[in-house]
Amino acid sequence: MSEDTIPYNKVGSDKPETVADVAESDGLSEEEWRAQNLPASKLAFRWRYTNKTIHLYERRLRSLAAFNVGPAVQAWVRSRLEWVRDNKLYELPDGVIVLTIDPEGLVDIQLEELPATPVLTQALLDAGEVPGTLWAARDGQLFVEQEPRHAADTLVRDLATTLGYEVVVDELPLDGTEVFAASDEFGIVPLEETRGQATNKLIECFDKLWTLDR
Repeated sequence: MSEDTIPYNKVGSDKPETVADVAESDGLSEEEWRAQNLPASKLAFRWRYTNKTIHLYERRLRSLAAFNVGPAVQAWVRSRLEWVRDNKLYELPDGVIVLTIDPEGLVDIQLEELPATPVLTQALLDAGEVPGTLWAARDGQLFVEQEPRHAADTLVRDLATTLGYEVVVDELPLDGTEVFAASDEFGIVPLEETRGQATNKLIECFDKLWTLDR
């Protein structure tokens, strides 16, 4: 699409429509359509891109389903991302895509400068200020407190399984473990004082894969 034909940011076809209109065109009641396609509250995602390539593009789109963003809204997000990729990323070749989706089906995409990767410290852990999802590795097991939903987390989960680790969804045992955070913006950020073989292997594999446009 050219810049003159940017898709509207409201879910629909080629013009803004109400959710009721879209639902009716799909043969559903508005309540059914909302339940299948829209989050209950506003969502915000921060996705890294490098050299005009959105990291893990397809995996990120698939991850939206875990946040109750249904097929109709996913398709609309894809159309807007494709337009942004083709028409706007040249203005800022490396950065962060900030995607927001609200309960009325409004989809907004902004570009921001890529901030410096934070240093994960014990002080941040104690304050609950983790740059992403917290993980811990110990004795052939990888622990995370919630079922992975974000793209970076599902990649860590899949890599861990491939590498022979058992992924355990449970409270994190932080004593005697290798601790790291994973995010769609920064990748894997280790707690350096606990960094070991498991963290190093995961980072090595993650860094080879997460920059791919797939």
